[in-house]
Amino acid sequence: MREMKDSGVEWIDKIPSSWSIVPLKTMVSFGKGLPITKENLIEKGVAVVSYGQIHSQINVGSHLNKELVRYVSDEYLQSNRNCLAKKGDILIADTSEDYEGIGNSVLNDWDENLFAGYHTVIIRPSDRTYSKYLAYLFMTDSWRSQLRSRASGIKVFSVTRSLLKKTAIIIPRENSVQKITDYLDAKCSKINEIIEKQQAIVEKLKEYKLSVIIETVTKGLNPNVEMKDSGVEWIGQMPTSWDCTTVGMIATVVRGASPRPAGDPLYFNGTDVPWITVAEVTKGDGKYIDGTETFLTFEGAKQSRIVEEGTLLLSNSGATLGVPKITRIRGCINDGSVAFYNLSINQEFLLYLFKGRTFELRKQMQGYGQPNLNTTIVKGIEVPLPTELEQKAIVEFLDQKCTAIEKTIEDREKAIDKLQEYKKSLIYEVVTGKKEV
Repeated sequence: MREMKDSGVEWIDKIPSSWSIVPLKTMVSFGKGLPITKENLIEKGVAVVSYGQIHSQINVGSHLNKELVRYVSDEYLQSNRNCLAKKGDILIADTSEDYEGIGNSVLNDWDENLFAGYHTVIIRPSDRTYSKYLAYLFMTDSWRSQLRSRASGIKVFSVTRSLLKKTAIIIPRENSVQKITDYLDAKCSKINEIIEKQQAIVEKLKEYKLSVIIETVTKGLNPNVEMKDSGVEWIGQMPTSWDCTTVGMIATVVRGASPRPAGDPLYFNGTDVPWITVAEVTKGDGKYIDGTETFLTFEGAKQSRIVEEGTLLLSNSGATLGVPKITRIRGCINDGSVAFYNLSINQEFLLYLFKGRTFELRKQMQGYGQPNLNTTIVKGIEVPLPTELEQKAIVEFLDQKCTAIEKTIEDREKAIDKLQEYKKSLIYEVVTGKKEV
C-alpha cells in the first residue's frame, strides 16, 4: 500500500506522498472563445464548441464527441486564430444556468481545426502529458467545489479566468500520469458503453409507450373489430362504430393569462394562489399537477385565469408545447397553457390522445414557423370518438400498460444513475491517488 500524506487542502484530503499540490495557473495558460452568438452558426465550415454543447448530456469530458460540434464560417480563421483550440486543450464553460453545471468542460482530442465558441475558456496545459489527466480531474465534484464556492451569479453562474487561476490541482508523479489515464480510459469506456446500451433501451421503451398510446386511442382494444377509413391521416383506420370529431366540438377551449408587467411584486412571488406555469405543466411524464413551486398574490390572480381542481390543461407554446396534465389543485394558469371546459368526452381519454400527438404537434408548429398552439389550432385537432364505455376501458388499459412501462423505464434510469455515480467515484479515487493503478 502506498504511503499517503495530508494534502493540506480540504477538498483533496490525503494524497500519495510523492504527489504534489500546485496552483492551476503554474501548469497552464488561458485563452477565450469566439465572440459569437447562435446566429453565427452555419451548416458546414470550421468546427466550434460553445458552452451549450459543453453542458450537453452526451459530453463525457475526456473525449470530444462529434455530436458536440457545430460550425462557423472559415472567415474566422483570418482574424480569430487565437480562439482556436489545440489538441490537448481543455474547453470549459464560463457560464452555467445551474449549480451542478459549474465547471463543465471537455478535452479537445481532435487533430482538425476547432474553435472555442461563445462563453468558453481555453485551458492550455504547458505539458500535454497532463492534458487528459486534467480533463479527468476537472470532472470531479471535489475539484469543481473550488469553482462552485466562488462562482458569481444567482440564476446564471459565471466562471472567470481569474477564478480558474485561483484553483489548485493535484500533480501525480510523472511516470504515473499515463498509467492513470490509460486505466480510466479503459474503465470509463466500458462503463459508458453499458450506459449507452441502457439509454438506448430507455428510448426504445419510450417509443414503445408512445406507439401503444397512439394505437389504442385510434384503434381501440378489440383487434378483430371491423375498421373504416377515418379520413384523418394521423388516425388512419378506426373502428366502424367510432365517429371522428374535433376538440372544438367536444370542449370549450380557453387560454390562460399572465399578469403584466411580468415580475411585478404586486402580482408575483406571493403566497396566496398556486401559479401553474408551463414549467409545471411540462414537468415529468405523469398525468397530474399536485402542486406548484411559485404563487401569485390575490391581486395577481385577478389578472390571470383561475382553474379548478380536475381541469385538463395543454401547454401551447415554445419547445415544450403539446404536453397535457390534469390539475389536482385550484390555481392560475399563464398564457402558455390552454384549459378545457364542458368536456363531452372522457377527460383522461383526451389526455392520452394529446400524449400521443405531442411530438407531431411540435413538428406541425415548426412547419408553420411559429411554435404556438393558439386556441383556433387546438379546437381544430381531430379526435377519434369511441363510445363512453370504450373510452373508459381504453383509459383503464393505458393506465395499467403505461404504468408498467414507466416502471421499467424508471428502473433502467436508476441503473444509469448508479453507473454514473460509480464512474464519478472511480475517477475521483484514481485522480486523487486514493486508488492505486
